[in-house]
Amino acid sequence: MTKTTITTAAFTPPTRKDRRRINQARARAEQQALETTTSSDDTSDVLLDSDLAPRWGKHGPGWGPAAPNLPAHRASAARFAVATPFLADAGLGHRGAPIGRDLLSGGRFYCDPWEWYKGRHITGPSFVSIGQVGTGKSMTNKIMCLGLIALGRKIAVASDPKGEWTALAQQVNSPTVRLGRGSPERINPLDDGIRPAGMTETEWIKRSTSTRRGLLTSILTLLRHGQLMSPQEHTALELALTATLASTRVATLPAVMDHLMNPSPDAAALVGQDGTRLGHALRRLVIGDLAGMFDAESTVRVDPSKPMIVMDTQDLLTEDPTIQAIASTCTNVWLDQVLRGQTGDFWMVITEEGWAAMRDPLMVARMDERVRLAGEWGIANMLIMHELADLDMVGPEGSAHRNQALGLLTKSQVKIIHNQSVTSISLVAKALGLTPEERDMVTKLPQGTALWKVANRSFLVHTEPTSEELAILNTDARRAG
Repeated sequence: MTKTTITTAAFTPPTRKDRRRINQARARAEQQALETTTSSDDTSDVLLDSDLAPRWGKHGPGWGPAAPNLPAHRASAARFAVATPFLADAGLGHRGAPIGRDLLSGGRFYCDPWEWYKGRHITGPSFVSIGQVGTGKSMTNKIMCLGLIALGRKIAVASDPKGEWTALAQQVNSPTVRLGRGSPERINPLDDGIRPAGMTETEWIKRSTSTRRGLLTSILTLLRHGQLMSPQEHTALELALTATLASTRVATLPAVMDHLMNPSPDAAALVGQDGTRLGHALRRLVIGDLAGMFDAESTVRVDPSKPMIVMDTQDLLTEDPTIQAIASTCTNVWLDQVLRGQTGDFWMVITEEGWAAMRDPLMVARMDERVRLAGEWGIANMLIMHELADLDMVGPEGSAHRNQALGLLTKSQVKIIHNQSVTSISLVAKALGLTPEERDMVTKLPQGTALWKVANRSFLVHTEPTSEELAILNTDARRAG
């Protein structure tokens, strides 16, 4: 598409002093012309006064008032206190899911991260959506996803703690996986997924083993309330995982636990009882108080013909934050393994209540990897939070863990910012790069209106759902009573 630059000139009327000077100069010129005409004997080439154009031009086609020869003047619309007509931001194009109305230009606003990437509006398809409860954040996010589904994109929700995405999945005839004690469905976080095309068997085994080792380390660190593993414990876990992969068709947490608590003679001689402590910690997920979610082979398979999959974790909403963090880690890793093998599809991966997933440093590292490799995997990421104060639950201030979590926000090319409280706006402005004007605006945004920062451009967008979308997606009905 060829870019067109439109240039306009602002007319500055001459002052009274300027008009007087112009009239005097014109009178002198006319007097000189008259004197030259009367002193010449040859008048054949002299123009008579009737032949000269009137001072302010002749009447008729092609003629107009004589323009004063004034110096050029340039000033901003703000200084002139006027709006330049016929000029508005060209927007980001019409390819994408219809969101609503751009309040700055008056045009419609559309969103598709892959189209934005192709149009070089962004350099990476990752989003962060932030807004207080009741600001319209949920409605905006779901309208965007519903529109993307209509365009052939697919949606994966790694954790749905409130059951809001489940209603959307039902509308598009897609499966939901309800996780919780008592549910018959299981997710095996140690699934190896589908080997990507072009990767050798050796490379695939190496990568899948590394992924499983990292996941087990994350789970055990969370189960032990942040206690890091010793070198001997790392060795014990490595030996248990190797024995599991060698002795079972499908690696599962119960099998790893069994090898940790009942090591082979060679392993016992090398690490002693270090593996037993890890086995007791892992036992909580197998036959302890956290059993019933990740303790068997997966009962769920991703149907490539369906546009959406949701991990319904609302049964865990009242559980201990550690349990929520473990569930979030397991479901995110399982989805990563599954989605890497879905070649040809483009997935938007939603992380609700993002602070829960970021409680684990290794999970933050995995999320950072997902952002960096989004193009290679064919995915876009959306991290959803209420306020940046939620990050107080993610490591101490100034720690590497917390800085990496903040980095996930700053690396996101698309930031959707709904109303923020005055107490948190300073942190939001610093982390998301708001200008002073945007900072003031965000604290006053009405419900359903958000500031969209797309790379280095800003749009003020009011979400406009259809009546059908409103009936499906409205989450305010229970709040209204």
